Amino acid sequence: SITTPPVSLMSSVNPFILGNNTTLTATVSSPYGTPTGTVTFMDGSAVLGTGTLNSSGVATLTVSFSTAGNHPLTVSYPGAGYFQAANSAVLNETVQTLGTTLGLTSSVNPVNVNANTVLTATATSTSGTPTGTITFLDGTTVLGTAPLNASGVATLTVSFSTPGTHPLTASYPATSPYQAATSGVVNENVQNFSTTATLTSSVNPVLISASTTLTFTAASQAGTPTGSVTFYDGTMALGSGTLNASGVATLNVTFATNGQHILTATYAGNGLYQPVTTAPITQVVEDFSLALATGSQNAAAVILGASTQFNLVVSPIGANSLAAPVALSVSGLPSGGSGSFNPSTAASGAGITPVEIGRASCRER
Repeated sequence: SITTPPVSLMSSVNPFILGNNTTLTATVSSPYGTPTGTVTFMDGSAVLGTGTLNSSGVATLTVSFSTAGNHPLTVSYPGAGYFQAANSAVLNETVQTLGTTLGLTSSVNPVNVNANTVLTATATSTSGTPTGTITFLDGTTVLGTAPLNASGVATLTVSFSTPGTHPLTASYPATSPYQAATSGVVNENVQNFSTTATLTSSVNPVLISASTTLTFTAASQAGTPTGSVTFYDGTMALGSGTLNASGVATLNVTFATNGQHILTATYAGNGLYQPVTTAPITQVVEDFSLALATGSQNAAAVILGASTQFNLVVSPIGANSLAAPVALSVSGLPSGGSGSFNPSTAASGAGITPVEIGRASCRER
């Protein structure tokens, strides 16, 4: 038999991208003629296929690979006729995947509870446009999947039932020839529905110890808030009320001290609705005094059946005018005595108001 020189092996593309093809060429030659027969192409110990030597001692095989990495290729010639068997040296074929970059955005961030936002994942590569399916996650919880379109974009409309920060990611599994990729984290801020509120007082200014009604009104773009409201005079709680079906809570209050009282109301939030505190309002609380007018007598002796008169003034305290009407009456007179004020009422809005007690008299019993 004739010794066959070592078989040569070549690859048309090396390295090449996973999923693409390359053509392997085996050449078997001898100075004593052209070997005939078949050769076997190997990837390590795995048979890739066989080829028949042509008249030039050349055989080819077109192959692709399902896994990336280094593939040690050889070709084996079993011998034929008077030509001995021979094997090629190892040809290291490098099979590569394409790098993939995955981006993620949210159309609404922050977003209200139960409101929609659109998640958009965009896959790009150094060559071509990745294909396959994107998985969207909230932490480790799968929100859903969507296929990449021809532009490498996948979208998913989602909503969240719980407020707080949701760490969102998108995941792309390796899809030949593109590598697997995971997006960076997008922290989705999911918030309760914003609440607006106002506070009013039905009587302002108000006389000391007289009542006024505080009214808290809450509203939201997503419905009518429910729950309780606490009313404050500075840091002191005056009381609480429950929001009705119109989002209104009321509280009747009186004040024991005159002056300016800074009032607010706080809604603690409930369910989907955020807490809120109203802007402060200044409640003016006034007092008044009743005193003898300058020059008026302060005592008188009255003959049986006669009368006398005392001049007094009603003066606002804490303001220039009375916050409400002041009704005047006489009590504590001796038995048989009678009397009345003129006028009997100091009008609301009046300043210092002269009044007199007239017809104070005594009669025999």
